[in-house]
Amino acid sequence: MTDNPFDQDREDAVLGPSVDHRGGVYIVTWPQGVTAEVMRLRETRDGHLKGRLTMRHGAEGSDIIDRRRIVSGVDQNMSSTVTRRQLIKELQEKIPDDNLPGYTWGQIVEQMCSLVQDTYWQGEPVHTIGNGLQLPPRESGFLCSPYLRSGVSTMFYGKGGSTKSMIGARLALLVQAGVSEPGMTVQRQANVLVLDWETDAYDFNERVKAIKAGSEVLRDTDTAIGYRRCHRPLLDDISEIQRQVVDRDVGFIIIDSVGGALRGDFNDAAVAIEFFNAVRSLNVTALLIDHVAKGGTDPIGSVMKLNTARSTWEVQASEEDVGSSTRRVALFHRKVNTGKMLSPRGFKVVFQSDHQDEELQQVRFEPIEVSDVPDLAAGLPVKDQIVKYLRGQDNGRATLEDICTGLGLKPAAAKSALYRGRGVTFTSIDELGEWGLL
Repeated sequence: MTDNPFDQDREDAVLGPSVDHRGGVYIVTWPQGVTAEVMRLRETRDGHLKGRLTMRHGAEGSDIIDRRRIVSGVDQNMSSTVTRRQLIKELQEKIPDDNLPGYTWGQIVEQMCSLVQDTYWQGEPVHTIGNGLQLPPRESGFLCSPYLRSGVSTMFYGKGGSTKSMIGARLALLVQAGVSEPGMTVQRQANVLVLDWETDAYDFNERVKAIKAGSEVLRDTDTAIGYRRCHRPLLDDISEIQRQVVDRDVGFIIIDSVGGALRGDFNDAAVAIEFFNAVRSLNVTALLIDHVAKGGTDPIGSVMKLNTARSTWEVQASEEDVGSSTRRVALFHRKVNTGKMLSPRGFKVVFQSDHQDEELQQVRFEPIEVSDVPDLAAGLPVKDQIVKYLRGQDNGRATLEDICTGLGLKPAAAKSALYRGRGVTFTSIDELGEWGLL
């Protein structure tokens, strides 16, 4: 062993390490059986880069039998020569260089610090778009159609009791199992992690068991969903969540709900942007469940939540079902950044509890037509409401006045929809002042 910890005399014997960066976790691996995991990287005021370091000696498949942590949770400065020397000394005291198969701890530490710093400062690559660029093929536009676009954030929002969390749990089960049901088509299987600021593992497990019991497709599937009860803002907990995403190979996360995950005033646009940047760092498909303000229809807080989510669905439950074991629910597509706006989707959610009404035993989802539920139909586009109304008339015709009276529409809104759709959806019988369907 030499006096210089960075001695390169045995450099030729060290096979080059590889670095894997995903979700804010950097894993450097050497074929000789050493692994370094760096997370919670942050820039200091004096320009250094620090991170939480864990090192293991003896990887599976290597010649080293003793697979153990030799450094665990150390706050390591990646750019300081002094702290590198301290780390090398600690490693040499635990496993002397003479006992290593053809390399030194000086070489290992130097390579680790250089690779992590280079990868961090490089950031995401720059692509030249529009001139025949051959990007790697994307797996699919949707993780689960029509709700979850791959690799981006989708938001479900609605009043309390609108079953949005129950729908989220159903999506989690389908994606984890890699199976589809009517109205939800899973394009590929992915491991799921649920981050819950509202209930606990017992409540979520009860939902999962009840949904599986009510579904012939899910009943006998393997659905090992990751679940984490949360109480700290997402930004304060992001490093541990990043590690969970990597360790569990997570491809889909559910955050329930956004309000609990924010750090700061939910009316502050900067707080919303910080939250979405944290979600983006996970590099997975995300479903964000949020509430609406009292008396409002948009997600509570900053409009940046709606602006930053790539697709949003408003979840409404029929007020006619209050107190019933059945809830009729509509999902209205309010925004999309890629693709077209989709037509509303409807479900009847049937709950079955035990005799004491203490434990949920079964939940069934059945597709319904939103237009068949009067208070939900009011959320449909005006054109769709008029189509439904005209189809219900004996002769398929009605005057503008009758349409407005029957649907409770303002004349200007109804007239605008009729004239925009004339010749495509509607036809006018001028001599009678009536409208019909083509």
